[in-house]
Amino acid sequence: AVDALWAGSAVVTRAGPRLVSRIAASLLFAMGMHKLLIVRTWQDYTTLVSQLIKFPRKIAQVQLQIKEARDTAPLFEKHFFKSHLVRLASLAFEAHTAAQSDDVAPHSKIPHSKMPHVVSSSPSPLPLPPPPPPPPPHAVGT
Repeated sequence: AVDALWAGSAVVTRAGPRLVSRIAASLLFAMGMHKLLIVRTWQDYTTLVSQLIKFPRKIAQVQLQIKEARDTAPLFEKHFFKSHLVRLASLAFEAHTAAQSDDVAPHSKIPHSKMPHVVSSSPSPLPLPPPPPPPPPHAVGT
């Protein structure tokens, strides 16, 4: 879906329980195309796709909006992505190094103030599940 959107193609998705539809919906939401290209039912899906096929001007308008969003949406912001990827890699290395130096949970060595916070300009289309519970402590002497 990312490659199709980058090429300016319309990606229509039905928001559903499967991972592929959630990914496509998240991408469209991040580009601001959610109201136009995400549908809730199969009937809406077939109707929208039929309209895009029947009316070339409509598909041309959608493609133009996708190309404009591609240039402004955070989804394709290379510098933002690169800076956060580098920062996360640095934190992972720090955690790995801390774990090698003594037998402490890697994340406990990194101050909370140094943890990255990703700010999105658009809310997530679907609520995120709660984080998993921490693993049970290791039994000593067993």
